[in-house]
Order: sequence, then structure tokens, then C-alpha cells
Amino acid sequence: MKKLLLVIPVILISAACNGENTKIVDVFGVECEWVADGEMSSLVRCPIVSELEVIQSETPNVMFIEGDFGEKNFSEYVREDKEHIYVNIVKDECGKDTTGYRIIVKEPVIDGVSMYAVDKCI
Repeated sequence: MKKLLLVIPVILISAACNGENTKIVDVFGVECEWVADGEMSSLVRCPIVSELEVIQSETPNVMFIEGDFGEKNFSEYVREDKEHIYVNIVKDECGKDTTGYRIIVKEPVIDGVSMYAVDKCI
């Protein structure tokens, strides 16, 4: 019983700390988790939901922005994690004071090298 009483506060503290470090970003009404910032964009990962799957199924019209995010390149995140939809958020993508969302498509490598996405601007 004493061990249980010691473990519960540790679990609660760990859960509270993890929640504070998670930055949530809205992408078309979907709560996504911020992964990292690059030179030109931010990288976020979103749950697989129908709102984003509809966009993901459109014809790709832009390349997913290359770049290193922390210890990994963006492509490593995408290849390793098939349980999320990745999005580049690009400031001033479509003109001053706009935000561009590059939603990676399901089969992103078209030319054997670059990853492709569907660009939506707000």
C-alpha cells in the first residue's frame, strides 16, 4: 500500500509535465500537435480524421518543405509515423498575413525523391 501511495504522485506529476510541454495547433478545426519549427515552416502532426483525409486525397500541388526539425529531418518523421497526418504550416505562404497549410498526401513520394502535399491557404 505504501508503494502505491508513492507511485501515484509520480504518475500525476509526469502526466502534468507532459501536458504542459505539448503545444496544440488548430489545422482546419483539427487539434494537432506541434513537432518542431524549421527555417521556413513549422511541422505539426494531426490525427487521421476525415476532414484532413479529404484534403489528403486531392491532387498534390506543392512539395512538402524540406528541412531539419530538431534532431530529425521532416521526412524521417513522416516515414516513421503512419498513425498521423503531417502538415507544414508556412507563414505568409500565399501573400502577406496569410498562413499556408501543406498537408502531406498519403503516398507522398511521387518522383522518387521529394515528398508532395496539398497546399491550402488562409
